[in-house]
Amino acid sequence: MKMHAKCNVIVVAVLAVMLGGSVTAASARSTSDASPQAKSMLKPGAVPGAEAVAQAFQDALQQGDRTRALELLAPEARISEGGETQNVKEYAAHHLGADIAFLKSARVTLISRASMQMDGTAHVASESRIDATSKGKPLELRSHEKMELKQVGGEWKIVSIVWTSQRFSE
Repeated sequence: MKMHAKCNVIVVAVLAVMLGGSVTAASARSTSDASPQAKSMLKPGAVPGAEAVAQAFQDALQQGDRTRALELLAPEARISEGGETQNVKEYAAHHLGADIAFLKSARVTLISRASMQMDGTAHVASESRIDATSKGKPLELRSHEKMELKQVGGEWKIVSIVWTSQRFSE
């Protein structure tokens, strides 16, 4: 396996383990000791600039700042949620408004965030609790956000976001 492919496998394993998932030999294409190694690579504060951009994107959505949210995305960014992946233009035209509407009225509590830098990119994984109302009923979600960022003109830009969530159970 080439080094770049190994790095990508480690990133997938790190994000899966950090976000409460599991990694099998088949899904990670690695040995059973990859998960502990990968987990140790993703650390809170490892890439502070990239983590700050992840937080700025979350803040922009919660504050309804559409312009700022879009500025933080690289032109080639892909946003994935609920089994659907959109490019920036599609996201801006369709799902961004719904994300803003939902998050403006929600309370988001960060549970954890960690990052790592690899091959000129940064990977940031965040887990949050989202308390909101849906159809007049309280909704508690555990949200997992995985971002890949790259440096553009000395600034971190988001090139990929993957969001997953499930009902929060304590």
